[in-house]
Amino acid sequence: MSLRLVEVFIPASRLGLARSVLDEHETIEVWHEELADGHAQLHVLVEADGSEAVTDALESVLSTLDRFRVISLPVEASIPRHGPEEKKTAPVEDRKAKQVLRVSRDEIYSDVSETTQTSWTSIVLSMLSAVVAAVGLSRDSIAIIIGAMVIAPLLGPNVALALATTLGDLELAGRALRENATRLLSALAVAALFGLLFRFDPQVPEIAS
Repeated sequence: MSLRLVEVFIPASRLGLARSVLDEHETIEVWHEELADGHAQLHVLVEADGSEAVTDALESVLSTLDRFRVISLPVEASIPRHGPEEKKTAPVEDRKAKQVLRVSRDEIYSDVSETTQTSWTSIVLSMLSAVVAAVGLSRDSIAIIIGAMVIAPLLGPNVALALATTLGDLELAGRALRENATRLLSALAVAALFGLLFRFDPQVPEIAS
């Protein structure tokens, strides 16, 4: 079972409130330390599939506090090893409502957001996929055309767009659409250049189809 270490930074005066929120969720271990300037840091060890519920609950109650911050970190190893008996008991209704095993929404968002950033690498990748597709069409080779599909330069932005649609996140959707347009236009530019520089037989089956 993969684990997450959720680091919570809050005013020290709100430690009791934060712990009361955590008592309503399944956690493996919770401890804290007081920092300078009247703030504190909570360390929450939790199973990966339960981290989203924990971070959502903390955000809903504590997000208006000064210098509030939640950071979720993957745990490579934990000693003593985590076993089912170590998990703190949560209310019965919470256990019944436990979601299907999955990583948290915030982790997915962080990974997907990176694919909406325009870079020369993504643009060159799109151009290269257009080159491979053009060669495959001209040589009537399904295998080469599939190779262009495997490069899949639009996969990342499309996944981001799907997540944005699911979450109703207009900002993420806008970035995904912009990145899609950038990569698509760069591929179309290369395709148009190939059409101007080389002669292609329109009767080639792959082109005709």
